[in-house]
Amino acid sequence: MILSGLLAFARRVQFIEDPATVLERAVDVVQIATRAAWVAAYTWTEAGVLTRTAASGEIPFGTPDTVDDDDPTLVVLRSERIALEGAEDSLLAGALVLPFVTGGGITGLIAVGPGLEPYALVDREAIHAVASATGLALESLQARALRKELEHWRDRAEWAERELGLLQRVLTRAAYAPGSVAGRKRVRVALVVVVQPLVVGRAALELVLGRLVGHRRVADRPAGVLGR
Repeated sequence: MILSGLLAFARRVQFIEDPATVLERAVDVVQIATRAAWVAAYTWTEAGVLTRTAASGEIPFGTPDTVDDDDPTLVVLRSERIALEGAEDSLLAGALVLPFVTGGGITGLIAVGPGLEPYALVDREAIHAVASATGLALESLQARALRKELEHWRDRAEWAERELGLLQRVLTRAAYAPGSVAGRKRVRVALVVVVQPLVVGRAALELVLGRLVGHRRVADRPAGVLGR
């Protein structure tokens, strides 16, 4: 096994900017180093389903793309949070399974198929380093994306507040223009141009804030809790 390649990837993965690329390169590096028949990465989708999101090599025919939360291997994994062999009655049977552990929770895993020879302890530790670094890199990218989205909607909210101030001034002037048809028209235009985007912007900002809070709650879960 080429341990140097695994350890080098573990050091550099945090500098990859795209989550899909992180996973694709992780499984490629592990397969090249271990010469395993196959390597796959599983992460939770927004729907809360553990899904195979990257793979390298020949995945056994008929292997499902998703793994149930109560799969025997996952039950042990969330308890032990260490590299382990897939249970016989598991969809990951026969694979070496290594979790993505971040913030006290498990956010995904790498499954390594059979190799040319049994994996020694030092090999397992090197692959585990890759899995841990991969999980942390994905967590960092997700947090950065949420921060950028939050900043965008904060800017929109500030713009909306300024426009709302303009609307208030227009309404005030219109109120002091008796019988002014033009004034009433300006009010209607202001309502459409300003109030509607303000409502949409506020809803979007609340959505991003909710996602950010949820992301932080996952990171704050106690050890052994699945972070979906």
